[in-house]
Amino acid sequence: ALPQVMGAKRHDEFVALTSHLPHLLAAALVELYGDYAKKNKGVARAVGSGFRDSTRIAGGNPSMWADILGMNGESIAHFLARYRRRLADLERRLKKKSGVDWGRYFMKAKKIRKSL
Repeated sequence: ALPQVMGAKRHDEFVALTSHLPHLLAAALVELYGDYAKKNKGVARAVGSGFRDSTRIAGGNPSMWADILGMNGESIAHFLARYRRRLADLERRLKKKSGVDWGRYFMKAKKIRKSL
């Protein structure tokens, strides 16, 4: 780890986006899966490494994460709203069915991910 000096507000913004929001989203995805699995018993056979990788952090300490969300709700809510707008855009693109350059979309994400 490389220590960084920054103000508390900036720190809260950074970790809301890079730590807290991903944890919340992973938990929501696992909860969605759990609800679906109650009525669709065979879905567990479809779980692969992508789902396990995407949801690994949902296995964190529940009381610790409850505290984190309680203390940083405002910053997390800000990025959750921005994420929700991105999801709405993806939904619109999926419904469009044509004219969407998914290759470009995933290439952009791949480049950003590779730079981490």
